[in-house]
Amino acid sequence: MASRLEQGVATRGAGSFETAVARYNVLQESYSSEKPSVTFPVHAWRRWNPSAFAIQQGETYAVEVPGEQYWEDGRIRADAAGYATYYDAVDACWVANGRCRSYLHGSQPRVPAHRARWMELVCGIGDFVRALREAMPGEERYLPIDGESLQASLMPVGRNLTFVAAATGELVCFANDAEGLYGNNRASLNVTVTRESWPPDGTYVEENYDAHLDDDPPVVYP
Repeated sequence: MASRLEQGVATRGAGSFETAVARYNVLQESYSSEKPSVTFPVHAWRRWNPSAFAIQQGETYAVEVPGEQYWEDGRIRADAAGYATYYDAVDACWVANGRCRSYLHGSQPRVPAHRARWMELVCGIGDFVRALREAMPGEERYLPIDGESLQASLMPVGRNLTFVAAATGELVCFANDAEGLYGNNRASLNVTVTRESWPPDGTYVEENYDAHLDDDPPVVYP
Protein backbone atom coordinates (compact mmCIF):
# COMPACT_ATOMS: atom_id res chain seq x y z
CA MET A 1 0.00 0.00 0.00
CA ALA A 2 1.48 3.34 -1.11
CA SER A 3 0.15 5.19 1.93
CA ARG A 4 1.91 2.79 4.30
CA LEU A 5 5.26 3.36 2.59
CA GLU A 6 4.72 7.12 2.37
CA GLN A 7 4.09 7.43 6.11
CA GLY A 8 6.54 4.79 7.35
CA VAL A 9 3.77 2.65 8.83
CA ALA A 10 4.55 -0.95 9.75
CA THR A 11 2.11 -3.76 9.04
CA ARG A 12 -0.54 -4.63 11.61
CA GLY A 13 0.91 -6.66 14.49
CA ALA A 14 4.51 -5.68 13.75
CA GLY A 15 6.95 -5.53 16.66
CA SER A 16 8.93 -2.52 17.81
CA PHE A 17 11.87 -3.34 15.52
CA GLU A 18 9.76 -3.59 12.35
CA THR A 19 7.94 -0.39 13.33
CA ALA A 20 11.25 1.41 13.88
CA VAL A 21 12.61 0.23 10.51
CA ALA A 22 9.50 1.45 8.68
CA ARG A 23 9.84 4.88 10.24
CA TYR A 24 13.60 4.94 9.66
CA ASN A 25 13.13 4.29 5.94
CA VAL A 26 10.87 7.33 5.63
CA LEU A 27 13.25 9.55 7.59
CA GLN A 28 16.03 8.71 5.13
CA GLU A 29 13.97 9.99 2.20
CA SER A 30 13.02 13.52 1.21
CA TYR A 31 9.51 13.19 2.57
CA SER A 32 6.90 15.78 1.72
CA SER A 33 6.30 18.62 4.15
CA GLU A 34 2.58 18.33 3.37
CA LYS A 35 0.58 16.14 5.71
CA PRO A 36 -0.34 12.77 4.14
CA SER A 37 -4.00 12.87 3.20
CA VAL A 38 -6.51 11.10 0.98
CA THR A 39 -10.15 11.59 0.02
CA PHE A 40 -12.18 8.44 -0.62
CA PRO A 41 -15.86 7.56 -1.16
CA VAL A 42 -17.95 5.93 1.56
CA HIS A 43 -20.96 4.34 -0.12
CA ALA A 44 -24.13 4.13 1.95
CA TRP A 45 -24.95 0.62 0.67
CA ARG A 46 -21.55 -0.98 1.42
CA ARG A 47 -20.90 -2.64 4.78
CA TRP A 48 -17.19 -1.77 4.62
CA ASN A 49 -15.47 1.01 2.67
CA PRO A 50 -11.66 0.73 2.73
CA SER A 51 -9.74 3.99 2.38
CA ALA A 52 -6.33 2.69 1.20
CA PHE A 53 -4.92 5.04 3.88
CA ALA A 54 -2.52 3.63 6.47
CA ILE A 55 -2.98 4.32 10.18
CA GLN A 56 -0.10 4.01 12.67
CA GLN A 57 -0.76 3.34 16.33
CA GLY A 58 0.03 6.38 18.49
CA GLU A 59 -0.21 8.92 15.67
CA THR A 60 -2.89 11.62 15.35
CA TYR A 61 -5.39 11.67 12.48
CA ALA A 62 -8.34 13.83 11.43
CA VAL A 63 -11.36 12.54 9.52
CA GLU A 64 -13.65 15.09 7.89
CA VAL A 65 -16.64 15.21 5.55
CA PRO A 66 -16.20 18.58 3.81
CA GLY A 67 -19.08 20.74 2.62
CA GLU A 68 -22.73 19.71 2.42
CA GLN A 69 -23.00 16.06 1.50
CA TYR A 70 -25.90 13.67 1.98
CA TRP A 71 -26.80 10.02 1.67
CA GLU A 72 -30.16 8.27 1.97
CA ASP A 73 -31.61 5.54 4.16
CA GLY A 74 -34.72 4.61 2.21
CA ARG A 75 -36.54 7.94 2.01
CA ILE A 76 -34.61 9.56 4.86
CA ARG A 77 -31.94 12.00 3.74
CA ALA A 78 -29.11 12.58 6.19
CA ASP A 79 -25.62 14.01 6.31
CA ALA A 80 -22.60 12.40 7.99
CA ALA A 81 -24.03 13.17 11.44
CA GLY A 82 -26.93 10.77 10.75
CA TYR A 83 -30.42 11.18 12.11
CA ALA A 84 -31.99 10.90 15.56
CA THR A 85 -34.83 8.60 16.58
CA TYR A 86 -37.20 8.54 19.55
CA TYR A 87 -40.09 6.50 20.85
CA ASP A 88 -43.53 8.10 20.62
CA ALA A 89 -45.61 6.63 23.46
CA VAL A 90 -48.84 8.11 22.12
CA ASP A 91 -48.62 6.40 18.75
CA ALA A 92 -46.58 3.50 20.20
CA CYS A 93 -43.92 3.68 17.51
CA TRP A 94 -40.34 4.74 16.87
CA VAL A 95 -40.10 8.03 14.99
CA ALA A 96 -37.45 9.30 12.59
CA ASN A 97 -37.71 12.39 10.41
CA GLY A 98 -41.22 13.07 11.70
CA ARG A 99 -42.74 9.67 10.79
CA CYS A 100 -43.24 6.30 12.45
CA ARG A 101 -40.70 3.80 11.13
CA SER A 102 -41.61 0.15 11.55
CA TYR A 103 -38.08 -1.06 10.83
CA LEU A 104 -36.84 0.71 13.98
CA HIS A 105 -38.90 -1.57 16.21
CA GLY A 106 -36.47 -4.04 17.76
CA SER A 107 -33.64 -2.95 15.46
CA GLN A 108 -30.25 -1.49 16.29
CA PRO A 109 -27.63 0.00 13.98
CA ARG A 110 -24.26 -1.74 13.88
CA VAL A 111 -22.89 0.76 16.39
CA PRO A 112 -25.76 0.96 18.91
CA ALA A 113 -27.94 4.05 19.02
CA HIS A 114 -26.64 5.10 22.45
CA ARG A 115 -23.18 5.52 20.86
CA ALA A 116 -23.92 6.67 17.30
CA ARG A 117 -26.94 7.85 15.31
CA TRP A 118 -28.56 5.93 12.49
CA MET A 119 -26.65 6.59 9.24
CA GLU A 120 -23.85 8.41 11.06
CA LEU A 121 -20.40 8.03 9.51
CA VAL A 122 -18.45 5.44 11.52
CA CYS A 123 -14.82 4.44 10.97
CA GLY A 124 -12.44 1.86 12.39
CA ILE A 125 -8.92 0.52 11.93
CA GLY A 126 -8.69 -2.84 10.20
CA ASP A 127 -6.19 -5.03 8.43
CA PHE A 128 -4.79 -3.73 5.19
CA VAL A 129 -7.04 -4.74 2.30
CA ARG A 130 -5.26 -6.17 -0.73
CA ALA A 131 -6.85 -6.14 -4.17
CA LEU A 132 -6.98 -9.64 -5.63
CA ARG A 133 -7.61 -8.68 -9.23
CA GLU A 134 -9.69 -6.35 -11.32
CA ALA A 135 -13.16 -7.80 -11.78
CA MET A 136 -14.27 -5.32 -14.41
CA PRO A 137 -13.12 -1.84 -15.47
CA GLY A 138 -13.10 0.36 -12.40
CA GLU A 139 -14.11 -2.46 -10.05
CA GLU A 140 -11.81 -4.52 -7.82
CA ARG A 141 -12.27 -7.57 -5.64
CA TYR A 142 -10.77 -7.47 -2.16
CA LEU A 143 -9.72 -9.96 0.45
CA PRO A 144 -12.31 -10.17 3.22
CA ILE A 145 -11.88 -7.66 6.04
CA ASP A 146 -11.36 -9.06 9.53
CA GLY A 147 -14.56 -7.64 10.98
CA GLU A 148 -13.91 -8.92 14.49
CA SER A 149 -10.66 -7.00 14.97
CA LEU A 150 -12.13 -3.96 13.24
CA GLN A 151 -15.19 -3.95 15.48
CA ALA A 152 -13.14 -3.14 18.58
CA SER A 153 -11.79 0.08 17.04
CA LEU A 154 -15.03 1.56 15.68
CA MET A 155 -15.44 5.32 16.24
CA PRO A 156 -18.50 7.48 15.56
CA VAL A 157 -17.12 10.21 13.29
CA GLY A 158 -20.08 12.30 12.18
CA ARG A 159 -18.93 15.32 10.19
CA ASN A 160 -15.43 15.34 11.70
CA LEU A 161 -13.24 13.66 14.31
CA THR A 162 -9.61 13.95 15.42
CA PHE A 163 -8.19 10.93 17.21
CA VAL A 164 -4.99 9.24 18.36
CA ALA A 165 -4.86 5.79 16.76
CA ALA A 166 -5.13 2.88 19.18
CA ALA A 167 -4.07 0.35 16.54
CA THR A 168 -2.16 0.02 13.27
CA GLY A 169 -3.95 -0.82 10.03
CA GLU A 170 -6.15 0.78 7.41
CA LEU A 171 -8.99 3.26 7.94
CA VAL A 172 -12.29 1.60 7.01
CA CYS A 173 -15.67 3.39 7.20
CA PHE A 174 -19.41 2.83 6.74
CA ALA A 175 -22.86 4.31 7.22
CA ASN A 176 -24.26 3.19 10.58
CA ASP A 177 -27.28 1.15 9.50
CA ALA A 178 -28.64 -2.16 10.78
CA GLU A 179 -27.40 -5.45 9.38
CA GLY A 180 -29.65 -6.52 6.52
CA LEU A 181 -30.97 -3.00 5.85
CA TYR A 182 -28.29 -1.74 3.48
CA GLY A 183 -30.23 -2.64 0.35
CA ASN A 184 -32.30 0.56 0.27
CA ASN A 185 -29.41 2.94 0.98
CA ARG A 186 -28.33 5.38 -1.71
CA ALA A 187 -25.51 7.85 -2.50
CA SER A 188 -22.09 8.26 -0.92
CA LEU A 189 -19.93 10.74 0.98
CA ASN A 190 -16.44 11.90 0.04
CA VAL A 191 -14.42 11.55 3.23
CA THR A 192 -10.97 13.06 3.84
CA VAL A 193 -8.47 11.56 6.28
CA THR A 194 -5.27 13.42 7.17
CA ARG A 195 -2.31 12.51 9.35
CA GLU A 196 -1.93 15.46 11.71
CA SER A 197 1.21 14.29 13.53
CA TRP A 198 3.58 15.07 10.70
CA PRO A 199 6.51 15.19 9.91
CA PRO A 200 7.53 11.85 11.44
CA ASP A 201 9.33 11.83 14.78
CA GLY A 202 12.69 10.05 14.91
CA THR A 203 12.61 9.46 18.68
CA TYR A 204 10.83 6.12 18.30
CA VAL A 205 13.57 4.90 15.95
CA GLU A 206 16.32 5.66 18.46
CA GLU A 207 14.44 3.99 21.31
CA ASN A 208 13.33 0.82 19.52
CA TYR A 209 15.89 -0.13 16.89
CA ASP A 210 17.33 -3.51 17.88
CA ALA A 211 20.87 -2.68 19.02
CA HIS A 212 22.13 -6.28 18.84
CA LEU A 213 22.01 -6.31 15.01
CA ASP A 214 25.26 -6.20 13.09
CA ASP A 215 24.50 -2.69 11.85
CA ASP A 216 24.79 0.16 14.29
CA PRO A 217 21.46 1.65 15.34
CA PRO A 218 20.45 4.59 13.17
CA VAL A 219 20.69 7.93 14.85
CA VAL A 220 17.80 10.06 13.72
CA TYR A 221 16.83 13.28 15.43
CA PRO A 222 13.30 14.66 15.56
